[in-house]
Amino acid sequence: MADSTVFSGIYTSYLAHGTKMSRPLITVIIPCYNARDYVAQCLKSVTDQTISDLEIICIDDCSNDGTSGILLEYEKNDDRIKVIHTKEKCGPGLARNIGLKNSAGKYVSFADADDWLLPEKLEQELSVIERGGWPSVCSNYILSTDAEVGRADRVKRLPERDETVHIGVSTLSRMTPMLWNKLYSVHAIKAAGLQFGNGSFGEDLEFNFKFYRTYPDSCQINKALYVYRIHPKSITRNDAYKEIRGQELLQALDRCRMFLIDTSGEAYFPALFSIMESHLQQFLFSPESRDKTIDHAKALLLSMKFESCDTSTYPLLECIINYSEKKHIGFLRHPLLLLSKITPISKFRRKLRAWTKLNCQ
Repeated sequence: MADSTVFSGIYTSYLAHGTKMSRPLITVIIPCYNARDYVAQCLKSVTDQTISDLEIICIDDCSNDGTSGILLEYEKNDDRIKVIHTKEKCGPGLARNIGLKNSAGKYVSFADADDWLLPEKLEQELSVIERGGWPSVCSNYILSTDAEVGRADRVKRLPERDETVHIGVSTLSRMTPMLWNKLYSVHAIKAAGLQFGNGSFGEDLEFNFKFYRTYPDSCQINKALYVYRIHPKSITRNDAYKEIRGQELLQALDRCRMFLIDTSGEAYFPALFSIMESHLQQFLFSPESRDKTIDHAKALLLSMKFESCDTSTYPLLECIINYSEKKHIGFLRHPLLLLSKITPISKFRRKLRAWTKLNCQ
């Protein structure tokens, strides 16, 4: 777990813009890096929330595209906004840690600088979390895509719709990836000693995995209250960073493994298998990222004794364990993928498709 002292000297202090007489109810933390085209919409959606008792901390992570000027303009016009400038680029995980260290709110919400909140998001989440005394509350969200991506806006629903949910082995993997559709108790975060890991990919998944393993009883709202924007400039969409993202994801998963071992939670290894099964495939089907990712993933699986479980439940991971460079038979790729598409939905179909993509390059 990261020591908070590592952040000493990495950022410059912000100037106070007025002193509040009482602790703000909610701190909203927004890491910002080269988000000139989107950050104004994000900030406006936060300042226009139906609840006004907010503290808004923006961490400008060495932006060089004009983002800094936009942030400073908003800071001048709204004393709830504080801008912290990092002295060196540290990534979204460490930027959030800086925000947490400087936060005063009873609850904390995270937003990405290229997304936006619906007006009632924080008020509705606050109402639910305070009514039940929950450590966190989770809501639905909307996927919004730029025109060139070619997909329409749509609501992403949670795996469960009941207001109260117990997050166990089978549901932990589905509740972990995103930060921005949740509101957290700051006390719960600090009591568990949680911080974000380094890197630009997987640090949110790691944080939520540890949070929900520590606090399995949570609450959720079956309403879409946040808009997640998909655009080609996003680091999660940029193929140039694919190998780095794959390695950072596996490093985050390895830290989750160590967390489970340290807390006697080995029974939750299948939740990590499910996360690997659903997240790893995007990093395996290009020569630039495949082999290094496979080696790392195989070592991680072996350390969790993957072969002792029902491996057929995880067809992609089963292929990774059995993968060999000698199996490359590219000329079979298209016929086998076609066969996998016409085969009835089953474990066999999923395994055939995974094996084909992995071995027939």
